Amino acid sequence: MTLDKKEVLNLFWKSGEGIEFKIGELCRKSGKYYFKYEVESVKEALEQGFELLPSFPRLDSEYFREELFRIFVERIPNKNRKEYNNNLTENDEFIALKETKGVMTKDSLFFKEFYYSENQELDEEDKLLETDKKNNN
Repeated sequence: MTLDKKEVLNLFWKSGEGIEFKIGELCRKSGKYYFKYEVESVKEALEQGFELLPSFPRLDSEYFREELFRIFVERIPNKNRKEYNNNLTENDEFIALKETKGVMTKDSLFFKEFYYSENQELDEEDKLLETDKKNNN
C-alpha cells in the first residue's frame, strides 16, 4: 500500500448581491488534477446568475488532466511580473492559485479553503481501478 495525499482548493463564485457559493473542488493527487462541481451549491448559484465554466460544461461530471487545467493556469499571475516573485513562495502552479486565490477582474471566481486530505491509503489494485474508471468516462 502507498500513502497518497490529496490537495484541495475550493472554487467560489460571488453573486452580484455579494453571496458566496462554493462552485467546486480543484484537487491535485499524485501530480494529476481533478475538478468537480459542488452540484447543489451550483444549482443555487445558477439561479443567481452563475454560468457553468466553458471548460467544464457538465454539472455532474468529474474532470481529469495530467497538468493543471488551462482555465486555472490563466488565473495565475505572469511569472515575469514583479508581483509574482514578491508574493509567491513556491514555483508551483497549484500553490500559486492558493496564494493568489486566482482572482481576476473579469469575473467573480476565487479560490479559498485549501486543505490536505491526509493518509488516504490506496493499494495498487485501487489505483488501477481509479484509472480504469477515468479512462471509461
